[in-house]
Amino acid sequence: MYNNMLEKIKKNYPIIYYISSELSKTLEKRFDIKIPEEEKGYITLYLLRLFEKMAKKKKIILICPSGVLTANLLAEKIKKIFEDVEVVKITSVRDLPRNPSKGFIYVNTIPLPNFGSPYFQISPLFSKDDEEKFKNYIYNFYRENVYVEIMEVKDENEILQYIPKDSTIIAIKERLYWIYSKEEPKEEKFILFYDPNNKSYYMYIHLFDYFKTIWLSQKIATNVSLRNLNGNSKDYLLKLLYSFERGI
Repeated sequence: MYNNMLEKIKKNYPIIYYISSELSKTLEKRFDIKIPEEEKGYITLYLLRLFEKMAKKKKIILICPSGVLTANLLAEKIKKIFEDVEVVKITSVRDLPRNPSKGFIYVNTIPLPNFGSPYFQISPLFSKDDEEKFKNYIYNFYRENVYVEIMEVKDENEILQYIPKDSTIIAIKERLYWIYSKEEPKEEKFILFYDPNNKSYYMYIHLFDYFKTIWLSQKIATNVSLRNLNGNSKDYLLKLLYSFERGI
C-alpha cells in the first residue's frame, strides 16, 4: 500500500491523525490485523470528512407535546428553511430524558419548566416572525457557548497546576501541544503554546458541540504562528479562535 499524501495529512491534520491512530489500535485488537501507517492516513481523511459534516450541522430535537403530525410538519418546515440544521429526533414530552444530551438544541411548542437544557419555544405554525427569532437563537446559541481561557504562565511547574494528572499530551508541531484528559468532559480541550522567549500560554477551549471542538482545535493547531505570540498574544489568539468559530 502506498499513500503519497501521508506526510501532508500528518502535518496538516495532526489531531485527527492521532485519533485515527488510536482508532486503529482498537481495530487491530478486534480483528487481529496490522494496520499500516498509510492506511491510518486514509482513515484520517474519512474522519476529516465526518467531522466537517457534523461540525457544520446544528442538531435539533423536536419535542412533541401531543400530535406527532404537527411536529413532523414543523420539522419539514425547519429543514426546508435551514440547510445547516438537522432534525435528529422527534420525541414526546413524556419520553424526555431526565438528563438531556449535550450538543443539541431542543425545540418545543409549549413551556418546559425545570427542563435541564436550553430550548426554544416556537409556534406550531412557524410564522415569519418565528423564523427570524429561531434563526437568531440557534446561531447566537452556538456562538455564545464558546468558552475560552488563556493564561500566561512562567514555567512548566505552573502549567502542571492546570493540567489533569491523567492527561495525554500530543506534540502538534514545534512548541505546540494538544492536551486532553479522560477525567474531563468530552467537550473540553486544552492547547498549550510556547513562544520563542520561553513564555508559556495555556489555552482552555470549551465548545458546546464536541465535533466542533475537535475541528476548531485542529484549525488552531495547524494555523497558529508562534511568531505572533507577543504582548498581544491573548487578543491575537481570541481573534483567531472566533474567526474560525464563525467559519464553522
